[in-house]
Amino acid sequence: MNSRRLMLQLQPRADGADEGVSTYLRDVLARVVPEFSEQADEVGQWRNFEFATNEIDVTWSALLAELATDTDRLAELQRRWIVVAEGDHGWDDYRMLAHFDPTVRVD
Repeated sequence: MNSRRLMLQLQPRADGADEGVSTYLRDVLARVVPEFSEQADEVGQWRNFEFATNEIDVTWSALLAELATDTDRLAELQRRWIVVAEGDHGWDDYRMLAHFDPTVRVD
């Protein structure tokens, strides 16, 4: 099975919870996936958490289940994240798994 990438991007909000949300996501990722990378832009407009997995749907479900153990933190994440999964043709046909804007269609 081919490994694909899953990326969670956090975008800051004016509520001051950004570092706590990033720390929570970092801790959950460390429990669910064996290895992930983290990048941020220089001015703090986004922070990306990215990792490879052979089973996007299984890993995404496991990640959501673990995140749901703290419903307040999950709600904070949902207000600031975009989650995409690499498709069969790399990022050219990615799947949108979650988006902070409820008008954006998710797959």
